[in-house]
Formats: sequence, structure tokens, C-alpha cells
Amino acid sequence: MNALRQLLKRLLGRPNGRRTAGSSRTVSVNGQTYQGDCVAIVNGQVFVDGREVTPEGRQRIEVVVHGDLVQLDVDACHSIRVAGSVGNLRTTSGDVQCGDVTGSVTTVSGDVSCQRVQGNVRTVSGDVSR
Repeated sequence: MNALRQLLKRLLGRPNGRRTAGSSRTVSVNGQTYQGDCVAIVNGQVFVDGREVTPEGRQRIEVVVHGDLVQLDVDACHSIRVAGSVGNLRTTSGDVQCGDVTGSVTTVSGDVSCQRVQGNVRTVSGDVSR
């Protein structure tokens, strides 16, 4: 568990997974809504600002974000939709729809549909559209 916490701190880029003051982002995971800046899905576990919010049964994971995210890091899920922008976006498996990306987009398998990307876009298997 300690290794997972260290990985999350590295992925989320903030100590103790603390949310920035005044955050108005909402993150819905399979219909359950949370406040947060960073979303990570690691080994089937869902984290919002370092807090585990994995849906029971770990069935198909769908994430919807309203607002801007600092970081979106996903190893596998069914779909992610961000109504806003993302700082950096990385996914191993799963389709992603988002607004602007102020950093880079990296995906292994899954389609990425976004507006403007200020950094690099890299994919192994999947389509990228703007």
C-alpha cells in the first residue's frame, strides 16, 4: 500500500493529495460525484486528489469531469469525458474526450478527442482527433 501511495503522490504532483483552495471541479465516477483537481486510475482503483473512490464491484469505470483538471492519469477504464481542460493526460486503455490540454497527451490503446494540445501527442494504438 505504501508503494501505491508513493505512486499517487508522484502522479498527482502534490503532497498528501490535498486539493487546492476554491476548487470547483466535480468528478463523477459511475454516477457518484466528488470534488477534485487530479484523477488517477491505477490497477482498477480510482483516486480523486489521492482519495480512493473506487466504485463497488469494479465493473466498467466511467469518469465525467466538469471543470479543469491538473492531471489525468489512467491505466484502464471504459471512458473519460472532461468538460474543461487538462494539464497532462496519460491513459493506457480507454477512450478520452476533453477540451484543451495544456501539457501533453500520451495513450497506448484508446481514442483521444480533444481541442487544442499545447504539448506533444503520442499514441501506440488509437485515434487522436481535435
